[in-house]
Amino acid sequence: MRRDQPPRPVAVGDVVAVYSEALGAWTASQVTGIDTAAQCVAVLELAWSGSEPETVADLGDVQPLRLTHHSWGGKLSHSNHRWVLPRSFTVIGSLPSLVTAPSYS
Repeated sequence: MRRDQPPRPVAVGDVVAVYSEALGAWTASQVTGIDTAAQCVAVLELAWSGSEPETVADLGDVQPLRLTHHSWGGKLSHSNHRWVLPRSFTVIGSLPSLVTAPSYS
């Protein structure tokens, strides 16, 4: 396995869908950055949930998820994760990155 790319290739802009047991619906996120040295990706959660999407067009007008509960104050749900894409996550397409700033969490 090459150490300069994820085991399941992803790219900045990729939109990924996954079923959320907690919500009882599908959710979507966007890869906004890749750090090969740390082997992690920056992930922006999207303000969308619904039936299983086949393509990004199924998401409609895509917007970032802003956290408004507790003391979040409307900050973006944007964080870093290991770059191993779990099997339950499906890349459904790509869009221009919705944010350009790195994730610091």
